[in-house]
Amino acid sequence: MRRSKFVWLIVVGLAFIAGMGLHSAMASRGASWRDLFRFFDSTAKVHDALQNRQTSPQYVAVRDFFAAFPSHAQIVMFGDSQIAFADWRLLLDTDVANRGIYGDTTAGALLRVDSIIAAPPKCVITMLGIGDFAVGRSVENTARDYSSILDRFDSSGIKVIVQSTLPTEPPYSLNQKVSELNMTLKTICRNGSNCLFLDLERIVTPGATIDGVHLRPTTYKKWAEELKPILAAHCGVSRQHQ
Repeated sequence: MRRSKFVWLIVVGLAFIAGMGLHSAMASRGASWRDLFRFFDSTAKVHDALQNRQTSPQYVAVRDFFAAFPSHAQIVMFGDSQIAFADWRLLLDTDVANRGIYGDTTAGALLRVDSIIAAPPKCVITMLGIGDFAVGRSVENTARDYSSILDRFDSSGIKVIVQSTLPTEPPYSLNQKVSELNMTLKTICRNGSNCLFLDLERIVTPGATIDGVHLRPTTYKKWAEELKPILAAHCGVSRQHQ
């Protein structure tokens, strides 16, 4: 009995010391316990938002369809609504599979990589990130999952064209995160991954979107014109065919 009490006192003492150390570290950074609780609350909300997106009936229906019917196209457009909302065969005038899902995030897309590798294309063209930031994810977590996606494709010998995450217009204010993510992606591709970074920021001129995020048809046309020479140079698409 005395031994159990002694062990309990040691545990309490260690917990107290750890708590004081945490408090000191927080104080040195100008943080409070309220900030800590707010951080955990925010983290939980982001997690719940991600889960809600990945388990919605619409998302599951499209995801499962793509998994059940792998594409055998040599080029795959892979990403979120920016990809999903376009007819890429029409825009690019070549055989291309659209594997975009409205509201997808890098976390969700990472779980879909196997369905792309199942019938490996020559090139995968990605566009991701806005869905992550819309639910409050950090640049660090978004970049981590994006990097994992690129690693998976790289290990399968698939060339990836990483298109820059597009800037937003009002009422959205996500461009600081967008800029930081794009710098990270550019560095990843420059440092040896089997990917090429394509900066598309210039296609988003004032009025390029219908709601601050989703693109007008004229913007998609500009996007396709930027992408065509890249496909010809790196994915074996004939310029004459385009």
